[in-house]
Amino acid sequence: MEAEISAYQEANRTGFLTRLDVGPQAFITSSRARANNQADWPDYQIVFAQHGLIHDGTTRVPLALQIILNRAESVGEIGFNSTNYANGERSDVNLALIDFKLFTVLSDMEVMIEGIKLGLQVMENTTSFQAMDVAYTESIPEACRLVPYRSNQYWMCYVHQRGYSWLHIVGTCAMGLPGNPMTVVDYQYKVLGIAGLRAIDGSVMPRTTNANLNGGVILTAEKGAQAILAEYSDT
Repeated sequence: MEAEISAYQEANRTGFLTRLDVGPQAFITSSRARANNQADWPDYQIVFAQHGLIHDGTTRVPLALQIILNRAESVGEIGFNSTNYANGERSDVNLALIDFKLFTVLSDMEVMIEGIKLGLQVMENTTSFQAMDVAYTESIPEACRLVPYRSNQYWMCYVHQRGYSWLHIVGTCAMGLPGNPMTVVDYQYKVLGIAGLRAIDGSVMPRTTNANLNGGVILTAEKGAQAILAEYSDT
């Protein structure tokens, strides 16, 4: 470990610590998107993530295949537990009622399965991955053991058992027009009906962006800062 740290601290960094955990990524247009005349707008993401290990050269290095549905049709809900609040509860965790409603729209699952199959095709049938002797070794979920292996039904079962929501959650304070019942903030990030309160973060995006939120959140913050400066510089 000391040798690896020393190699990393050199001007021209080398060694294990210079490796990226998240490797190649691709944005793919699904058959659903193409059918909806969105052939130039990718709607899911394939990520190959290498989980590095410092080892003696005999241990296989885990490689994760991640399929991310970037433009889901399923929409979740968040509510407020007024009963708990009336009883004195003040914990945000205990007051929030969250239902992600993952895959309540069937075509979301179809896009996910399409992505899984393409990802495995890349890992198993391309010369680059074959040269690395890559093999799919994920265990079968107990609930899916009676389903034909790697069939559409199997992948549906697998996703229900081991899938999870991704990092980029938005929409709880959506920006929109005043007449829209889902609108929380206006174009200046002001919360409707509450004077002196703004929301300026990823929550104002009505739908998630087509990739990671970082760039969009930075732009949101810049626009929000400009709105605040413009308002108070005139007073």
